[in-house]
Amino acid sequence: MTRKEFLINFWNKVFKPFLFLLAGAFSMYFLYLAIFEPGNERNFVVLMTALGLIYVLLYVVGRLFQNTVGRLNRKIPVLWRTGIRDVLRIISPLVFLFHIYVSWKNDKMGTLILFAILLTEFIFRESKRPADRS
Repeated sequence: MTRKEFLINFWNKVFKPFLFLLAGAFSMYFLYLAIFEPGNERNFVVLMTALGLIYVLLYVVGRLFQNTVGRLNRKIPVLWRTGIRDVLRIISPLVFLFHIYVSWKNDKMGTLILFAILLTEFIFRESKRPADRS
């Protein structure tokens, strides 16, 4: 196994899941503080949290009922599917950036660094995706 293969394997099997678990824990802590602490951001946090939970719920339901979703996808027009996919692709980084903003405002440097790493990976993954040629 070469060094590059080892690093890719280590990233995919150890470091990446650890980062996601850590991001989940920090997100839960952030939500706890955002919901139970008074402030103007509370309504926006609730809205972004609801959108994020809907996104995660759709992903989990899609994984659980892949055959049913496949049949449903064949019945939904392509324009609607691409529209929903594009909206979700826009909303997820916005939720993420809002978490970064609130962490920065609360001087949580560790959370900020973690979110920056995850956001960088997201941007890198999106830049690797081939452009839609419609």
